[in-house]
Amino acid sequence: MQDVVLKIIIFIEVWSWYRLVGRKLEFKFSEKLKYIPVLLFVIVVVIRDELVDVVPESIEKFGPILTFVIIYFIVFYFYKGKLFMKFIWHSVYLLILIVTELVGLLMMMLFTHSSYEEVFSDSRLYMITVIFSKIMLVVIVTLITYRDKKREKQDVVSNSSAVVVVVLLNLIFVLFMVDIINEEVWLHENIEIFVGIVFAILLAMSFLTLIIIYEMNKRAGEEIRYQLMNQQLKQSIQNNDEMVIVYDNLRSLRHDMNNHLGLIKSLCEHNEYQDIDRYIDDLFEDLETANETFFHENTALNVMLNTKISRAKASGIDIVYQVNVNEMPLSDKEVCSLLGNVLDNAIEASVKCENEKVIDLSIQEKKDVFSITCENSYAQKPNVRNGKFLTSKVDSNSHGIGIESIKAIVERHEGYIGFEIEEYFRIEIKLKK
Repeated sequence: MQDVVLKIIIFIEVWSWYRLVGRKLEFKFSEKLKYIPVLLFVIVVVIRDELVDVVPESIEKFGPILTFVIIYFIVFYFYKGKLFMKFIWHSVYLLILIVTELVGLLMMMLFTHSSYEEVFSDSRLYMITVIFSKIMLVVIVTLITYRDKKREKQDVVSNSSAVVVVVLLNLIFVLFMVDIINEEVWLHENIEIFVGIVFAILLAMSFLTLIIIYEMNKRAGEEIRYQLMNQQLKQSIQNNDEMVIVYDNLRSLRHDMNNHLGLIKSLCEHNEYQDIDRYIDDLFEDLETANETFFHENTALNVMLNTKISRAKASGIDIVYQVNVNEMPLSDKEVCSLLGNVLDNAIEASVKCENEKVIDLSIQEKKDVFSITCENSYAQKPNVRNGKFLTSKVDSNSHGIGIESIKAIVERHEGYIGFEIEEYFRIEIKLKK
């Protein structure tokens, strides 16, 4: 039992270190490698504990110093930032670890009237002290990282590990209390008082930690909503800019039509038919924008399709679309958000292709079902983890927000959304009218 507890204690220490250093310093490599420092930390700690009983006492005293240096090099290699800041945050963790262990030891000595040697010689007293000190470690690290604005954007699920840690510590403590009560072994006259006080403090700190985690999750949810609103605002600005360009071209073309017809008439009067042919060919190139303009009674659908079609064509993408719908079961805002995100993702994926750049969009209305299907080429297969699409962008602040926005609209209308990733990426959305 004690060996299992000690292994869990190592996990608690590693988790606290990773949470503190990972929140205060920026990881240098890709997300896939972020747990390598944790693994190296565990290996270092395990080797240190295994060598305690093997190496001579004269060398053993250098163990903590050597451990500190090795782990600092792990921080130095895997995290960005100035050397001083790396040293500071690693040292802060070590300082918290030492202080919490000393406080736990002093409280045990105070309430049980035991000496330093007696606490370490009694396995039960020692384990209770260790558990209590780790509870304090978790609470302090959580408090330090609580107000970290740089990491508030993290997903709600990322904070669940803190709950696991708190539950583990509570479970270990309860198991030891049950073990002591069952054996009815009371080596110290004030152990009952100590157990009661420690248990009350443990519950209080666990409650505090859970409250903090709840607040962090609440902040993370607010941050996601803020990112979604910010993305929608940026998309609206982009759509407006693109639509202004389209209609400016149409207005300019209409304004110049009299001049074009006048010139053609003059060339006809002088029998300059070859010049007329060349001029008309040039004019057809300018008319291409007008010929590709989509018109529908729904203004939002008009604006969204025209802006995205124009953007796709400008990016060298062959876009095909079929629209057969009378009424939209979505509000104008939802149309812009849904179609905007679908087509933005398709354009961003297709434009990276070296050869085939295609988008096939279909918006159909059949009986009581409204459907949107979009297929597009892609250069790199999308990375999906736990049902979420992971971005390949350097700036990942809006990580997965577009897909989540689409899902939110579909869920709001009790619809269906499906993805297929084969030769083409395909998204299919079905909504009840």
